[in-house]
Amino acid sequence: SFASLSSWTNPIIANAYSGRPYVITRQMDDVTPAYSYVLSSDGSGNPLLSGAASWIFESFSQGKKGKFVAYLGPSTGNEAEIMAGLLGFSVIKLHQQLGNAEADLSAEILWQTDSQYLIRSVDQLRSQDKISEKMPNFGLWEALWEIAQPFRIYPKHVKARSGNRRNEACDHASRWIQRKGKKLLLEFPEGRIGRLKETVPEESWFLLDLSALLLALRSGTQMEREFQLKSLESRLKTFLGQIL
Repeated sequence: SFASLSSWTNPIIANAYSGRPYVITRQMDDVTPAYSYVLSSDGSGNPLLSGAASWIFESFSQGKKGKFVAYLGPSTGNEAEIMAGLLGFSVIKLHQQLGNAEADLSAEILWQTDSQYLIRSVDQLRSQDKISEKMPNFGLWEALWEIAQPFRIYPKHVKARSGNRRNEACDHASRWIQRKGKKLLLEFPEGRIGRLKETVPEESWFLLDLSALLLALRSGTQMEREFQLKSLESRLKTFLGQIL
């Protein structure tokens, strides 16, 4: 399901970053309509403190966009990056199912990330029929692989802080929640956060606490993993209902 980018000749030309953290208010640059979705993701982690994952999905055929960020608890940077991709594909899968009863799950997705680790791992997975249990972060990759399997995915490496506004927004959001997520979740329930949630809700972020999901994928039993993934699906459906 991870397709090659060798024939893709229409790169995104990104505007300079506006300097306003956590917000995308201007029109995004055009992306070739060959893609059903654009997924931008980023993660930030510290195994001794906390981590966060953020992702933005855009459906051009339906004119829909969603911005999400998750608090992960203590996590490595690689775990945070994988979680961001896993969660992004989960949202796209649910968005298709909720928006169209006969959704084509073979949709083409441009996946933008600044993680060389993700790109290398995806290249490795392309040549395999299944994921080896010896692969680092096996539990996370297994979940991502299962969720993303129906899609045709085109990974695109985006240099960090190079002016790509989608990924720079994700970078700011993940660092914000890495620092403030635990406190925010104590003060507010899961849902829209940020200064625009009342005035421009479509540009605000949905915040989730997915620390239990990460723990389950890292070292939990099969039952624990399935329970946490079902819980994720239920919560994402609630948030997507506010976008559709």
